[in-house]
Amino acid sequence: MLTQASCLPSSHFNLKRGESFLSQSSIQEQASTLCQQCGLCCVGVACGSVAIAPEADEAFVGQFSEHIVIASDQTLGWVSQPCPAFEGFCTVYETRPQDCRTYRCNTLENFYQGSATFEEAVIAINGTVSALHRLAERYTDANGKKVSWQAIYTLMEKLYQAAQGRNEEEQFWRQYPEYLMLSFLKDKHFFPGLNVPESPASELPF
Repeated sequence: MLTQASCLPSSHFNLKRGESFLSQSSIQEQASTLCQQCGLCCVGVACGSVAIAPEADEAFVGQFSEHIVIASDQTLGWVSQPCPAFEGFCTVYETRPQDCRTYRCNTLENFYQGSATFEEAVIAINGTVSALHRLAERYTDANGKKVSWQAIYTLMEKLYQAAQGRNEEEQFWRQYPEYLMLSFLKDKHFFPGLNVPESPASELPF
């Protein structure tokens, strides 16, 4: 497993050895901390798209309507990742879509169920974000075009699909081995996710 990366931006976790939040906050508060300081759903790694309910998510729709594809019957829409509200952190956390509020990636669900500690969840997140940084650096070096860590995953997904269409998957893996590692981390730590209906017993503290 990747170690915690010291080169991560300050918005990500930097726990000292042995440090734990278990005695400092409730499970729900810790879960909220994990979500707010992670962002892997927002950049497409832990969640490929977000369902938008125009009425329930009125505030989000009003702010980001140009990024939302609405179904013909106007009852549901989608926003692709990376989310336009993500700038290293969620800029609309209090008014984010209902789908975001109820979604739990595999790491978050394991934390809720007690099969992963807060520190273990942090290590999984940090390792994956570190892999995104390395992939962005690889792409920049190979193509001379700088791409942020927030945008690199969805870009690489499109490039990989194109490589598959040309039967050039092997060449793609050789050119971008970091993408292979990222795919492994994604499947190991974040899939499958699930949506948990909000209730006093299960909802995060919003």
